[in-house]
Amino acid sequence: MDKESFWILLDIIEMHLPSTGESRVRGSICSIPNGPITHTARLSMALRIAAGGDPLDIAVNHGVSDAEPTESFWLVVDAVHKSFQLDINFPTSHEAQYELAQEFRSKSTIGITNCVGAIDGILMWIHKPTDQDCDVLGFRQTKFFCGRKKKFGLNMQAVCDARRRFLWVELRYPGSTSDFFAFDQSSLKCQLERAGFLREGLCLFGDAAYANSSYMCVPFRSATGTHDHFNFFQSQLRINIECAFGMLVHRFGMLRKAYSECINRKNKFSNLGFMQTPQLLH
Repeated sequence: MDKESFWILLDIIEMHLPSTGESRVRGSICSIPNGPITHTARLSMALRIAAGGDPLDIAVNHGVSDAEPTESFWLVVDAVHKSFQLDINFPTSHEAQYELAQEFRSKSTIGITNCVGAIDGILMWIHKPTDQDCDVLGFRQTKFFCGRKKKFGLNMQAVCDARRRFLWVELRYPGSTSDFFAFDQSSLKCQLERAGFLREGLCLFGDAAYANSSYMCVPFRSATGTHDHFNFFQSQLRINIECAFGMLVHRFGMLRKAYSECINRKNKFSNLGFMQTPQLLH
């Protein structure tokens, strides 16, 4: 993140951060050897945590106690989710949807005009959930284990535009859930099935994990000839969501390792959770 973007983000979320007087400070309750922790420092520590930094190193660099970087991260997560300017919402106006399709058209070798977004799922890596976590969330431990990735995680569905910005994100099901089922139960599918929501002729481009429909274009299976040619040009646009995931994980290093606190903070999952925060800032 460049310096200008940092200050813009701080301006957006600062009203939702606790005042420096309410923030915890280094040292004992009665002493403030380094002064109150500023909002600038809070955001700086949170971004370093999100980038995959070690909390102990971050604490030393910012002159705070060992617990403050993680505390700052959660304060910033809450502030981000309270800032409507950072909300991810799939465009509902036909004009905006048409503009998205035009951007995809410019990236298509044959000028495909009906792609409004690229969709796919990604496994968000977590530690093995405890029995208590499973009781709260209503899933068995085995449901969180993805056999293909050999990891515990959560299935996150996302749609991006031609510039690889996220248009919609939903994280509701454990890692063993198929992309088909996760999307089938999603809020976006309900919107897409509503008459008049999507501009006529437009649809999402997904891989073969999804089902072909009036609002979803997927590749042919065991394709040859012209069908194989279609699959190539369809993947030329669909690959944007794969690239968006790659950029996201590269930018936010915390997603490259299992995180232990996400399930315990169930209240954050009620609004897509801390794992949506990187997408909001992407």
